[in-house]
Amino acid sequence: MHQWSRDDDREKIIRREFEEEGAFEVHPVHEQNGVGLTVLVTREMTPDGVLGNRIHVIEDRGATRVEVARVLDLCRWTWSGYTEVLGEVGFKEIYSVKEKGLKPREYILNVAVK
Repeated sequence: MHQWSRDDDREKIIRREFEEEGAFEVHPVHEQNGVGLTVLVTREMTPDGVLGNRIHVIEDRGATRVEVARVLDLCRWTWSGYTEVLGEVGFKEIYSVKEKGLKPREYILNVAVK
């Protein structure tokens, strides 16, 4: 969440993030010192955010193994709850900034200053 969001924006933000990132992604193979890494990502929407399943296919000296990491990009916070918690742990200034990203979309970053 960011300072311009409302509590009822959560579902819309999750849906937009899912649609922009896509349900499936394949990263180019990365090789270093004879070890190859391919990363596949599958995503699904949940009430708390977008759940990404990052599947790592590792090829090392003729053997292949797979490691999976499940990462939930949370959209659980409201702006008021977020700033309240940060204030309780000593942050004095909390605000959001809009930044141009690599893709043709704007990113919103939250900044907290102690």
